[in-house]
Amino acid sequence: MTFRKDINGLRAIAILAVILFHFKIKGFTGGFAGVDIFFVISGYLMTAIIFTRIRGEKFSLVDFYISRAKRIIPALAVLCTILMVLGFVYLEPIEYRELLRCIKSSIFFTSNLYFSHKTGYFATPMQENWLLHTWSLSVEWQFYIIYPIVITLLCRFFNENVVKTLLLIVAAFSLIGASIYVHENPTATFYLLPTRAWEMIAGGIVFLFPLTLGNKTRSTFELSGLFLVIFSILYFSEGGDWPSYRTLVPVIGTMMILYGNRDSIITGNIIAQFIGKVSYSAYLWHWPIAVFLYYSGSLDNPTYIVTGIATTFILATISYYCAEQFFLKRKNTRRIAIIKYLSVVIILGGIVSPTIASYVKKHYYTDETVKTNQIIRKNCSPPSDDDFIDCKYGEGQPQAIIIGDSHTDAISETMRHVNPEQTIVWARHGCPTLEDFHFKSKSETAYCHKLNSKIFNQLATQYPNVPLFIINRASLYPDPIDLGGHFARFDGINNYDRQKYLETYRKAYLNTVCKLTKQRPVYIIKPIPEMRTDVVKSLKMQKHFTSHVLDITLPIKQYYDRQAFILKIMDEAKEQCGIKLLDPTLFLCPDGKLCIGSINGESIYNDDNHLNNRGSALLFPLFTPLFKK
Repeated sequence: MTFRKDINGLRAIAILAVILFHFKIKGFTGGFAGVDIFFVISGYLMTAIIFTRIRGEKFSLVDFYISRAKRIIPALAVLCTILMVLGFVYLEPIEYRELLRCIKSSIFFTSNLYFSHKTGYFATPMQENWLLHTWSLSVEWQFYIIYPIVITLLCRFFNENVVKTLLLIVAAFSLIGASIYVHENPTATFYLLPTRAWEMIAGGIVFLFPLTLGNKTRSTFELSGLFLVIFSILYFSEGGDWPSYRTLVPVIGTMMILYGNRDSIITGNIIAQFIGKVSYSAYLWHWPIAVFLYYSGSLDNPTYIVTGIATTFILATISYYCAEQFFLKRKNTRRIAIIKYLSVVIILGGIVSPTIASYVKKHYYTDETVKTNQIIRKNCSPPSDDDFIDCKYGEGQPQAIIIGDSHTDAISETMRHVNPEQTIVWARHGCPTLEDFHFKSKSETAYCHKLNSKIFNQLATQYPNVPLFIINRASLYPDPIDLGGHFARFDGINNYDRQKYLETYRKAYLNTVCKLTKQRPVYIIKPIPEMRTDVVKSLKMQKHFTSHVLDITLPIKQYYDRQAFILKIMDEAKEQCGIKLLDPTLFLCPDGKLCIGSINGESIYNDDNHLNNRGSALLFPLFTPLFKK
């Protein structure tokens, strides 16, 4: 194909959007749309290659796959190898084994399938995954495998016009399916090929349905397309309904730029051409660097951000010339090329990664390692999935009951020290104190309903006048961006109609907690501040790579922004049914400006939102006055 500067410049826009989004640069809230731009470009180029060669009766499926492997595999293999070496030195065993799993899925181009069963792309825990970004490479590679086979078979039995029509139908079904399924399973919709195929076919449509345009019209198309693309990057924000009909905005914008086919100063300037040239390597390297900054708590530091972006392009340039170009310029026979690239994939993904993972598990992955990396409850067994077990601390008559989710661990540890008599804890991770809701997972929904039902029944018949303390990671459950399964949904409403949803949640919350006040005083602990990074991992990363460890903090404004809805309905519960509120920020955000995640380099969290024993001790003064007698 003839080299097109506009496409190369469009790649530059796409990669800059993605990088600025992942490095948390203000104003680029829709930078994730850069991936959609890449999909459209890939669809256009692949369709052009396949149909041009089929028309000339020169298409070879093997040659097509070899050219794709030569373009993608070398730079990816280099990145995975370097991460494998560095991870062995610097990561904890549990984290390193997860990295090895991701390397295996990435090099086999199945990482999108792997991540689709985990949490969502926009959810915070995924920011700790060093190879999360390879999901898009897996989607493209799966498209590269299936698309030419389908086109070749269709062209054998139908004329080209019929094939074009069939592709339009497939694209329409894919888009409609994505727009519907995104509300049922947003994580799978985001990651999987069937709901992404329409974007790549959209690029193919530009080639298959060419337009004859004058210079003025071409210029209008380009400028209009750029407007739509830039609007997407600046206006959209992360959320659960992507891809969907909203994704048409950057997709159509990209299509218009491709139709315009202009060598303009916007996409054709020397800077855009260089960035476009190294865009693939930049895409590979930018995310691990962003994860490193996230781990070290530096994603809000302008100096580190600028350094990270600069490092991205330095490494991208090295990767482009030493990995991409080195292999692209090598001339091999089909047989040698197949052996070479299959060997890289099989050795790295099928032999080296599993072997090292097995070695790490055998020599480093001990029970003690697991215990230090998980939140565990001291002195009693938590409720199992089958039995409802009273988790009790202390002796004598119960003086307090704690209910909630995994955030009860820290509070129960605090209560164990300040309350000399018995405390009862009924809790399970991921279960909100809420009635009449459901999760995406039926099994999780059933267990939380079973647990809550037993809690409410016992409170209705036992322990009258014993103070009840409710503690949840309350902002998690009404948040649709948490795509990992904790978004609490309600029957009878559109759960993505935000105004209606929040009103429904408000009523359910107030009905639930007010019901609990009938026989006892009820205290609700306001939310524990959620740090922007895993505090333990961040401090370890700083100690590895910096001479001076900076304490992890969170501006209290961000805390109030995150918790605004929850704090409002807690205040309503206080007014409506006399619930008392306890505010942990008095001790976790002592200066009223910053919430602390560590003190003098020592973490007070187990991760980014669960307090450890050191953190729970800070809350002694919050509870001590309640048990002075």
